[in-house]
Amino acid sequence: AQGGADGTRIPAACGALELQDIVFAWPGTTRRVLDGAQLRIAPGERVLVAGDSGEGKSSLLALVLGLHAPQSGRMSFAGDDLRTLDAARWHARIAWLPQDAPVFSGSVGENLQLGDPDADDARLWQALAQVKLDTRFRDTGLDTWVGENGATLSAGQARRLALARALLRDAPLLLLDEPTEGLDQDTADALMRDIAAATQGRSVLIISHAALPDGVVDTRYRLRDGKLTREQLPPPASPESWNPQARASARASRRLRLSRRTWCGSSVAMLPSWRRRVKLRLTVSTVRPR
Repeated sequence: AQGGADGTRIPAACGALELQDIVFAWPGTTRRVLDGAQLRIAPGERVLVAGDSGEGKSSLLALVLGLHAPQSGRMSFAGDDLRTLDAARWHARIAWLPQDAPVFSGSVGENLQLGDPDADDARLWQALAQVKLDTRFRDTGLDTWVGENGATLSAGQARRLALARALLRDAPLLLLDEPTEGLDQDTADALMRDIAAATQGRSVLIISHAALPDGVVDTRYRLRDGKLTREQLPPPASPESWNPQARASARASRRLRLSRRTWCGSSVAMLPSWRRRVKLRLTVSTVRPR
């Protein structure tokens, strides 16, 4: 559908994100960090892009976010070239959890409402439950003060609170940039299993150099020398060998596969638009696209 007077289009409510033969070098450089990269994320699919530092994972996110355009190749969502889409409305289709996602000085509720200013208390508690933080604040409530940069929270709790804020954006595409960075292995694995359960029906692109627990993603790519190579996922572990939490995650994953089609059938709210300059508007802006 046509968007503004400038001829841009309104993005579809959901669809596949596709990158075809993408070539990209940062301005002022000649090294191609992406050189013929190909990627497709179907509606409801969770995809991991792994790779060493400096291989171009952050560059890939920058292109999807619209911070830069590739020198050649085509990027599309639901078949529409990203360059033709209204920027504010495209950003409203994205929920983003950056590597250093901030927790702001204020209450739990105030931090969450940066994701959706119109969310009522019931919706805020639902988001906390999705990331397993509801019991942490049940006694003290949504007015619990989290301190400067989340000083009263552990690293894992701060990351979960930022994730809950991102989930409050009713967006079909979730981008996670090194979501387990700085967390110990047990905390990281638990977080990723909960992310898999909480992102029901959404397309998820995870950028990470860390190993993720089995069953968290549907598809895994390795970025090396500018190319994205699809890797085979390990066979699922025997349920008898899993702990109770892992069995619960497996059940949630099965429910997720059954529910993926429901997201595309729902209306996607036009929630907060862009972010503060380069980083924060996608996660905290309260300005709606017009």
